[in-house]
Amino acid sequence: MIAKFKGTVQQVKLSTQNQIYIDPSPALRRYIAHYTLSFANDSAVPDSLTLIPDASGCLVFTYDGTSLTSRLWGATTKTVIVKNDVNTCPMRFFIEFLPGGLFCLTRIRQTDLADLQLPIWQVNARLHSLVADAFENAESIGSFIDSLNTIFLSYIQNRTLPPGLCSAIDNINRFKGCLAVKELAKREFYSERHLNRFFNDCLGMNIKTFSNIVRINYLLQEMNKGYYRPVDVAQNTGFYDQAHFIHTFKSICGATPKTYFENMSEFYNEPFKFRGKM
Repeated sequence: MIAKFKGTVQQVKLSTQNQIYIDPSPALRRYIAHYTLSFANDSAVPDSLTLIPDASGCLVFTYDGTSLTSRLWGATTKTVIVKNDVNTCPMRFFIEFLPGGLFCLTRIRQTDLADLQLPIWQVNARLHSLVADAFENAESIGSFIDSLNTIFLSYIQNRTLPPGLCSAIDNINRFKGCLAVKELAKREFYSERHLNRFFNDCLGMNIKTFSNIVRINYLLQEMNKGYYRPVDVAQNTGFYDQAHFIHTFKSICGATPKTYFENMSEFYNEPFKFRGKM
């Protein structure tokens, strides 16, 4: 069963020892950051991983060698520590949404899903069945990705976020989370209250929380390159007060910058969710 998924596919954007990151079809790239396929191998990995919040959400399908199970992860606003079973789980694949993408799929107010993990069949039994059938009937990794694209296009193509929200997300990304809420609302011609309602409904969090998550994830990308000390990166991303930097960092990562910097392999932050545009 698993062997047919270990070939090559044209849309691969990154490969690691355990994972393959694959682009969705162009029509889905407003909603989905990538598909990720994970396979067991003999590489050395930490026993657990601390997942950094990404303000997005994902669908996770796990194949244990006999059956396929699935879970929906709501947009995360705080760290989650998970057992790193990548080398004991034969295969797992993820549909990783961009901020707001899970709302376009489910049409559920995202504050009702934020930081939750639920079986997908509880939210949409038909979606679970469609993906399970695609997994069972795929002849190759390419045909499987084609089937996933077809399934998700049928659900979310042409669904849109509220006016102004896409632009607000783009602006927060462009300013790497450093744009004040008041200034953002002014740019989008909405009141802060109105714009915050969009964020809560469609992303599962308010503007300030989302901005802090974006800010810290951009900062982590710099830290992960290994070129800078945490204090240098903090200054380059607008944290002129060390106490404020440490407080914000710990609120998002669940650890101090020093602890993160010394144990980076035990943390995981998404490499692609804060680069694209909604």
